[in-house]
Amino acid sequence: MRAIWPGRSLAIRWVLMAVSLWVLVHSILFAASGEAFVFSSANALLIALAAAATVGFVDMRRKRESVLLRNLGVVAFAAPAYWVATFVALEIALAVASNMA
Repeated sequence: MRAIWPGRSLAIRWVLMAVSLWVLVHSILFAASGEAFVFSSANALLIALAAAATVGFVDMRRKRESVLLRNLGVVAFAAPAYWVATFVALEIALAVASNMA
């Protein structure tokens, strides 16, 4: 059986959860530093992306979605991939916005 990507409802839920986590992380960093926080080094951004993938994977395992996804034929790395893609898009948008201001 060929592995497939998840449907729209799962993808939207994963993206919304990733956006929520991104907003929470940047809110905490804003409260700590007093200004908008943009990752200035590639290492810090890679750590944040690895953390996003880990949180996506742990969330999927915590909710026991991995068994359901395997039964549906969805690839195992779909949730972490959506989390990382969302974080990348939001970090790029923040970097562009901070450079424009």
